[in-house]
Amino acid sequence: MPLSAWHESQTFEVGDNGKPIATDAIVIGRANLMIVHTQLYHSGVYVCRANKPRTRQFVTAAAELRVLAPPMITQFPETISRIRASTARFACKADGEPTPRIRWLKNGEDIMSNGRVKIQNSGSLVINQIGLEDAAYYQCIAENRLGMACTTAKLAVTIREGLPSAPKSVSATPLTSTAVLVSWERPEHNSEQIIGFSLHYQKAVGTNNVEYQFAVNNDTTELQVKDLQPNTNYTFYVVAYSQLGASRTSHSMIVQTMEDDLVCSQLFLMKMKENA
Repeated sequence: MPLSAWHESQTFEVGDNGKPIATDAIVIGRANLMIVHTQLYHSGVYVCRANKPRTRQFVTAAAELRVLAPPMITQFPETISRIRASTARFACKADGEPTPRIRWLKNGEDIMSNGRVKIQNSGSLVINQIGLEDAAYYQCIAENRLGMACTTAKLAVTIREGLPSAPKSVSATPLTSTAVLVSWERPEHNSEQIIGFSLHYQKAVGTNNVEYQFAVNNDTTELQVKDLQPNTNYTFYVVAYSQLGASRTSHSMIVQTMEDDLVCSQLFLMKMKENA
């Protein structure tokens, strides 16, 4: 009679690289395997190998076990306090089968990944250029078709005394189909302490847009932003910095870049005037 043995192969291959099965699995008789109270770690391919006594002949048969389980939070986000204009990061991880999908809520409302607020592929929530409006309770929700798990963390935003006020009179003027000139005025309060500015911009329409930023010298109050897309709306804002930290963000401006055809027409008219 052939002798049989069970192995578990996490590589989903049948062969000599199989590993011994978990100690809580029971072999009944000569060839039956029973696992009571299955857990996620039991998932894998189980291989039964039957050997002919006193020979090298054997046959194998394999079966995959997939253990389904509702989500369970394995890394909890922590309540944090951050200075305005800094970055906050909430980490959240969950196990389950099927793999849980992680989403975030702010005070019970869904968060869309866009601009300075990003939900990373790992499930972490990252908020850049924090403002007072970001102070809130954030909920991590892990879901699959078997259930849901959630956890909550709080973000507190603090402000230092003596910071510059927000830059004033921000304007954005389209120059071409791919360039916009952004200008602003220095803040009204604590302007003499400013050591520089940062200009931020992103597409104004859609979700999951990337926010870009430029560092600008203290003696500059305008910047030409290039390599934009034609006929596209962009949002711009400016932040002032002193040795103590960052100001509030300026008022945002939305401007649309020119169409390629319009730029060509303007260049043609300018050329005609030069030749007149």
